Amino acid sequence: MFEENTYENIINRVLARVDDSLDKREGSVIFSAVAPVCAELAQAYIALGYLIDCTFADTAPREFLIRRALERGLIPTKATYAKAVALFNIDVDIGKRFSSLKFNWTVSEKISTGKFYIICETAGSLPNAERGNLIPIEYIDGLETASIESIEVYGEDEEDTEEFRKRYFSSFESQAFGGNKRDYYQKITTIDGVGGCKIFRATDSKGLKAPGHVLAIITNSEYGSASETLVSNAQRTVDPNGDQMGDGLAPIGHICHIESVKAKSINIDTNIVYDAGYSFNALQSQINKAIDGYLYELNKSWDTVENVVVRISNIESRILAINGIKDIADTKLNGSPSNVILDKDTIAVRGTFNG
Repeated sequence: MFEENTYENIINRVLARVDDSLDKREGSVIFSAVAPVCAELAQAYIALGYLIDCTFADTAPREFLIRRALERGLIPTKATYAKAVALFNIDVDIGKRFSSLKFNWTVSEKISTGKFYIICETAGSLPNAERGNLIPIEYIDGLETASIESIEVYGEDEEDTEEFRKRYFSSFESQAFGGNKRDYYQKITTIDGVGGCKIFRATDSKGLKAPGHVLAIITNSEYGSASETLVSNAQRTVDPNGDQMGDGLAPIGHICHIESVKAKSINIDTNIVYDAGYSFNALQSQINKAIDGYLYELNKSWDTVENVVVRISNIESRILAINGIKDIADTKLNGSPSNVILDKDTIAVRGTFNG
């Protein structure tokens, strides 16, 4: 808006107002008198332009975007802590601390003999990859084995600025109120470990619509199937008793059922032509990574589309982008030369690959 108000343009406008009979050259008394003021004015215009950018949500930096979003009751989601299942040869005390490859963990809850939940002491998504042996930080008598069996609730990073900006603008598209779909979506996706969510009317065993019953299907924060622990945590948060009394996030009169998204394996058969010196064995990890990356993008958008569509053309283009692959043809998904259209409650996972 103020791009034209540079130091040079400002001083030229100021000097143009001075009579030409006077010396206005650089170094003259008049020039030296007005130059410092013009420099300050140029800085003021720069600051004013930045202030305007801070005012509007589409250009505001994070600090001022948060202040703007507060007017709509929105704040960025904070980083959360991964929750894992650990196995020990003995029962250990709650609060005992262990170290994995890179992170420290605290025992939080007993599941069964020798099986406990542990919470990572570092927030964020990095601990989600931890598996294998645990080392006690303090000596524990009788302890012989300790390991992480699985990550039950994935840790999440603090909400990215652009994701938060997108969420702020989407809050204007539909009003979250009183148990409508938007209300359920906003509340459930803020639960620790939940990634995506779709809301449906629940049906009974005969497939008939059940009055007052709501079905929420969720993914984990890595946009995969939700663990039983995550589903149970979400159920307790949203509707712990199922008695329509509104003791959780679900409003009075509603019974909300939480379920994990279903996962369908995508088996890929294709013919790949490799460059000289390359083979499937040499490029297998890169091919798997390319396919997983594509499916991750599809699953991330699962709750924004009617059905996830796995497209042959996209898989082929991802594989062709790998150095060492010359050509690809005759690709089939689950035995068919057609794209795979998944059900509304289903995401895609990589199955077998023959190339």
